[in-house]
Parts: sequence; C-alpha cells; structure tokens
Amino acid sequence: MAGTSKDTSDDRLLLYAVRALVTRYCGDLLEAERLIIQYANKGHFGRHAWSGGHIDPRRWGACHPELGFYIPVDFERSVVRHICLPAAQATSYTTRLALDDLLEPYMDRSNTEMREVCLARDDVLSMLRELGLLSLEKSTSEQAQQGQFMSEVELARGLIEIAFPNGEWQTMKPGAVEYACSASKAVKKRLAELKRDMPKRDSFARATGHRK
Repeated sequence: MAGTSKDTSDDRLLLYAVRALVTRYCGDLLEAERLIIQYANKGHFGRHAWSGGHIDPRRWGACHPELGFYIPVDFERSVVRHICLPAAQATSYTTRLALDDLLEPYMDRSNTEMREVCLARDDVLSMLRELGLLSLEKSTSEQAQQGQFMSEVELARGLIEIAFPNGEWQTMKPGAVEYACSASKAVKKRLAELKRDMPKRDSFARATGHRK
C-alpha cells in the first residue's frame, strides 16, 4: 500500500536525502536528524508520501520504555517503524497491562512499518528558513543548486549500491566508497567540492548515509 498525505506536485525527497540536505546547512548529521524529527512532531511536514503502513509524523521518534512503545526513524533506509514490545518487556509492567486492557478493542497489535518515506522539498526548505539557516532571498536562487546537489547524492548512492549490491559499501572507508563512483567523472568532481563545503565530517559519507 502506498499513500500521500495530500495531493501535491512538489518534488519529494526520501528521508536520507532530506537528512543530507539539512546537514548541508546545519553542519552536523545528528543535529539534522534531531531537527527533522522535531519539525515532524510539530506537524510541519503536512505533505509526505510513503509505502506500507502509515505513522503520523507527529509521533515519529517516540520512546516510551515504561510502556514498551517506540517509533524509531531509520534515516538510512527512509523507514519509520512502530514497535510494540510484549508487556513483560515494558519497564512499567502493571501500567502497560492496564493500558492493554483499556485499548484492546481498538488496537492493531501488529507492528507497523512505513517505508520509502518522502517529504516535500518545499516543506524542508521552509523549515530551514524558519530556523534561520536559509534566507528567503537566497532560497529561490539556491533551490536549483540544491536540486542538483540532491541529484548527485542520489546518483552516487545508486552507483555504489549497484557496485556493491550486498551492502558491503556500508563498512568501507570513504576512499573505497569514492572509488566505487569512478564510472562518473562528474560525481568524483562533485565529491571533491562537497568535502570542501561540509565541515567536521567527511561530506560524502554524510551525504550518502555512510558511517566510518
């Protein structure tokens, strides 16, 4: 099953591409993830698309160990999951049992997985503007550059996954991963530019979701 929250012609970005774009402006991968979840919880991303089950973005990132309920966001795979552990694994066993009894008639006990999660590019840009990371004057002129940037991220990631279909690239050093993109001179040139533009960590690793 696939769905969209609203009909829209806006470009959409998978979660890992959204993270790469936000990281480009905030300068830190973990901070980018935190900001995306924060704004999702505020209901900022009203236009989103997915396959599989649906989980309201206002609940993304929820963590309730006392009840055994978790909604982790996997930016690497662009997946959001609703995890409901058995009552015995909840830290507050009696509270969980009482909750189960109360909600039993209304609950779907199966875990839900929201796959191929995409956000509208305009919603991501408006978040960056609200945070003061992107000015309104620059956003129009830079949107084309951002589109090019994300296209190259997609191309680089695709080339790597074709060269290493079993996921071996995820454990490689950045130099070896870059070698996998040697079929595209344009990508290699852009990788060098990204390394200069993104501070603190290897830019290609951050843009593709690769961790050292």
